[in-house]
Amino acid sequence: MKKKQGKIGIFVSGGPGPGINSNISSIVYFANQNQIETLSLKRSFKSFSNDWREDLVTFTVENTTSIRALGGSVIQCSRFNPLLEQETKRKFEDFLAENDIDKLAIIGGDGSTFLASEIKRHYQDLSVVVCPKTIDNDLPLPDHTPTLGFSTARNIGANLVQTMLADAASSDRWFIVTCMGRNTGLLATGVALAAFSTYLVVPEELQDDSSLEDVINLIDEVLNYRINKNKNYGVILLAEGIISKMNSNFQFQVPKDSLGRIQYREILIGDLIRKELRKKYLDTTFIHQDLGFELRGSAPLAYDLEYGVALGYGAVKFLLEKRNGIVIRRWQDLDLIDFDVFKDETGKIKTRCVDIKSELFTIAKKIGLDV
Repeated sequence: MKKKQGKIGIFVSGGPGPGINSNISSIVYFANQNQIETLSLKRSFKSFSNDWREDLVTFTVENTTSIRALGGSVIQCSRFNPLLEQETKRKFEDFLAENDIDKLAIIGGDGSTFLASEIKRHYQDLSVVVCPKTIDNDLPLPDHTPTLGFSTARNIGANLVQTMLADAASSDRWFIVTCMGRNTGLLATGVALAAFSTYLVVPEELQDDSSLEDVINLIDEVLNYRINKNKNYGVILLAEGIISKMNSNFQFQVPKDSLGRIQYREILIGDLIRKELRKKYLDTTFIHQDLGFELRGSAPLAYDLEYGVALGYGAVKFLLEKRNGIVIRRWQDLDLIDFDVFKDETGKIKTRCVDIKSELFTIAKKIGLDV
């Protein structure tokens, strides 16, 4: 007798991003096409910190069709590793056994990819795939392919910065903007290019052990240049990841999470710089704006809507083939790349960074300087 096909468990790890619901809906739809049930937990992996059975959700085509174009995620996003504690690990195993789950589709970024690879290492009978989602765009996908959510986040961010530019020019003021992106400046660079921001600073261009004064000196040059042209206004776009290049005296003040990673949202570098600039330019108005949370929950634009559908199809396809890795979109086709390809020699997930020698980065630095 042919063995009954196991079910698919869907998890969303990390932060929200445009296109997640499209991805979930697609996984459910194509699983249903293959007579496979799909389950999840309301709080994703975080549900294993309590009674996961109370959070159990069965997905159907009927209850997921209407979510396709919505922002946010119907599964609460979480940064939680159930393998770290024996109790949560046991609950995770109970979830798999009680629900006959032998396949996992995890939607997330670098942390999610590492978790997926660890789950596969611990449970050889599971098939595990990752749909690469992060507005930071820092997973090193081949052929410069963006991650799910990045394109929409860049578009929304550019619109917001353009509004700030109009306000700045209309009222002679400067906006100092801290842009999400964790360790890299890819999102900030994309926004700068699309919005014609006055100036851009990303971590990739700073030396290790830099100081706050080093960044302020860069901005000083821009301010003086603009003031001499009677343009004492503009938008300075700062990638939050420049914190990672600060010296040890500064790093000592920066909060870390349980995994030792910088909690960028707890210390907004742009606001610290704004306060220092106010001391030097007494007759100039500086306003700090944070750019990030507004981008993550946005409804996906057409590219990410379509992208989420394609990744969902690929996730089901490769899980049925009992394969493991990250689902990759290569123009009009799909591929799967093993988790180990994305790891460095220490076992950590590699990070895609801004190429500061590229012509696009040169454009991003100069495009709004004289506007």
